[in-house]
Amino acid sequence: MSSIRAYTGAVGAGAYSATKGALEIKPTRHGRLLLSDQHLRPSNIKFGHPSIPDYAEFNKLYQAGVSALYSTQQGDPRKAADRIVDMVRSEGRTAGKSIPTRFPVGADAVEKIRGSCSKKMEICDEWEAFSSDTKFDPQE
Repeated sequence: MSSIRAYTGAVGAGAYSATKGALEIKPTRHGRLLLSDQHLRPSNIKFGHPSIPDYAEFNKLYQAGVSALYSTQQGDPRKAADRIVDMVRSEGRTAGKSIPTRFPVGADAVEKIRGSCSKKMEICDEWEAFSSDTKFDPQE
């Protein structure tokens, strides 16, 4: 399972974001599928004990941020799971559709991916002429 963090990093989650962005999967009989999930409301959350003293203050701030988000997420894990199962089985509203390689699960995932892609397209539009001029000059 991938994550929305593959599209948008977060302070303190660089390694996590990088691994989610680097995920490669082998095709199955259903094709390939990476799920970029929204903020789902978990039934429980537990933090490990930080072991690096230099990061203790940062860990407190990070855990406070996650705790503030906890129980306020709009995403229902059961509904997300139902959507995923329908898609893999090609049932319901997904019947007859091709399974995408990357699938955003939830409204906030769609919003973040659209925003990320829009920013990338703006960069391409602004820098295309300059960036694309890297071919070998024709031999005379």
